[in-house]
Amino acid sequence: ESTAVVASLLRQDRPREAYLAWVLLLPPAGYDVLSNVYNGGFDGPPQSGPFAWTLQRGTTMITQAPGRRGQALSARPVTGGGQSLARQMLVLAPGPYRLGLDARLDVSDGGMDWTLSCGRDAPGSLARLSVERSEDWTALSTVFTVPAGCEVQRIELWAGGEGGAGGKTPHPFPSPRGGEGLSLPRPPPRRRSRHRRRRHGLCP
Repeated sequence: ESTAVVASLLRQDRPREAYLAWVLLLPPAGYDVLSNVYNGGFDGPPQSGPFAWTLQRGTTMITQAPGRRGQALSARPVTGGGQSLARQMLVLAPGPYRLGLDARLDVSDGGMDWTLSCGRDAPGSLARLSVERSEDWTALSTVFTVPAGCEVQRIELWAGGEGGAGGKTPHPFPSPRGGEGLSLPRPPPRRRSRHRRRRHGLCP
């Protein structure tokens, strides 16, 4: 019944109300990993629904992060490009954000992409963060802006094809995992200088 309420609100184009209804149904431990991205560090309890991680069955799972503490998202895509391996619906308010994560791509003939999109727009309409081959954990980040009128967004992990960066199937890799995992904090506001800027020009 609770899932039906969330789905009904989404069909009525009321994503924020759907999100609030979904949050009210979380177990106590779920509130510990509630942020702009739910369970961005992949250490929280599994949860269902559009505002939690949806993973491709048989190829993508949350497992122990190799070479460091905590857990990570591990993906082993099957043959064929343009695969969405993991996705989550977001309800970010309009404004600037930074997408930051730690990633590791063990072996690959191509690459993978994390994309942020507005509504049903093409993958990466807001931001795209490519993951290239790296045997060590690498910190990646990019900045983007959620425009007014973009009430719902989606974050996805793509392998090859239109959504991803590569053409051939990558080998297994865990991504992302770091101090805060996958995070979407807002950048700090710019400080205004206390001193007035001098005007430069031609004097008669």
